[in-house]
Amino acid sequence: MQRNIEEIKHHSGLTVLFEPANRFQTLSINCWFQVGSSDELPGQYGQAHFLEHMLFTGSHQKNNVEMMQSLQEVGGYSNAFTTYDHTGYECVVPIEHAEKGFEWIQQVILEPVFDQVQIRKEKKVILEEYTDGLDQPEIVFEEKFWQKVYQNQTLALPILGQPADIEAVTAESLQAFYACHYQPSQMVLSICGNLSREQVDKWLAQYVIPFLGSKQQDVPPLQPCRFAPVRFDYQGGHQQRKLAYLFAGVPTLHQDVMALELLSACLGGGEYSHLFQDLRQDKQWVSHVQAHLFISRGGGHFGIELVPFQDRVDDVQTHIENMLIDFAWITDDMIKWAKKDLEKEVLYSLDSSWGRSKLNVYFGLVFADVYQQQQYYQDLQKLTRDDLQTVFEKYLQKPYALGYWKAKDD
Repeated sequence: MQRNIEEIKHHSGLTVLFEPANRFQTLSINCWFQVGSSDELPGQYGQAHFLEHMLFTGSHQKNNVEMMQSLQEVGGYSNAFTTYDHTGYECVVPIEHAEKGFEWIQQVILEPVFDQVQIRKEKKVILEEYTDGLDQPEIVFEEKFWQKVYQNQTLALPILGQPADIEAVTAESLQAFYACHYQPSQMVLSICGNLSREQVDKWLAQYVIPFLGSKQQDVPPLQPCRFAPVRFDYQGGHQQRKLAYLFAGVPTLHQDVMALELLSACLGGGEYSHLFQDLRQDKQWVSHVQAHLFISRGGGHFGIELVPFQDRVDDVQTHIENMLIDFAWITDDMIKWAKKDLEKEVLYSLDSSWGRSKLNVYFGLVFADVYQQQQYYQDLQKLTRDDLQTVFEKYLQKPYALGYWKAKDD
């Protein structure tokens, strides 16, 4: 599908991606920053997520209620998220109210107010969010396991930070974090909707460009993460048991990412995948199975999660051990289905202005090349069984990390 995506480079370092799309009745804006919890230094843990919260609490022009009402009264929507690598802000408005979206960029992202009263309120909100996570056994198990695997590194810490980190946040620390990481050079703004380039330029000049910071700071380099192949036994929560295998992986821009992503889908993606067919459908040893690839700018892992029945824990572990020394399980049909599975996520994204805007900002920020997305999925089609065997033999080997979540009666 031919798409017209314009990349606009501003002298400040800001990258704007604009995709005109007259088939949609909405304007979607995604503004991402190249900063997440992995970028936090000691004394800054939890700052990336806290800052995301604070930007929604008010600007120099409006308080948080007024900012939300200005969007909601025209049928608009906004949200934000923080990951290990990125912080993202998104807004969708009916196309006839497109200017509201550009106002939103200025008010939410470019004119933050770090009010002490709001900071105290957000501490309570985020501490409650942290406490809610403690009531979810799946989250508790994963965080404790990652603490063992990644030890004294940011990937071992919750994105929210620990309670002491949250309590330690100040207006000064937030201002310093914002000044360092919310620079134009760290920012990609993606716009998709039925607008002309002239309209986009006009509203950028009115609502965005004048409010960009002029001072450039050096961003501390991100350190590559270290992976510890540990054994972690855990018992807690409800009557569930789980086996979680983690294999040392690669950073986001590594050349093997695409093959590993396809291997993950073949191994434990949909109902076509090997572990689903073999362990759940045929042998009926597990109630759930999934493989996944976790990547970040500093590194990551390849994971396999299984929920075995009580009398099949040993059998499942033996099966995984045997699978790691024999690649015969993969078939050409499995690869074909896995490719379709990965492609459908892109096809669904193309059906909305929001999906296109998000796809563009992802490639624009992560790969620094929005036009690479077409090539990326063409290269996916070229992957062969031999390519998958190469990464399988390279990465899915001992030593690996194993987390065993035991049920109370184990």
